[in-house]
Amino acid sequence: MQLLFNLFLQSYYITYLTPNEHEAEKFAHEERRKMIVTKGEKGISFYDGMNEKHLASVQVRVVETTGAGDSFGHWLLLCLRVRN
Repeated sequence: MQLLFNLFLQSYYITYLTPNEHEAEKFAHEERRKMIVTKGEKGISFYDGMNEKHLASVQVRVVETTGAGDSFGHWLLLCLRVRN
């Protein structure tokens, strides 16, 4: 995790970091760049380095959570790709 964090702070190649809320705690006292923090049933928070925005999750009946983070990551990449 520390290696990833160091690369994130020093790299111009990483545009967004998408930690969960437990991983994001490690970044709380450091410089914030663009981060999208996943918070499970509480939604996501987006930090652009200066501002924070929160998006609530859609309430659904959970059957299985395996792959939920991967699905979110792929959805995010698709949305960013379509936007650009």
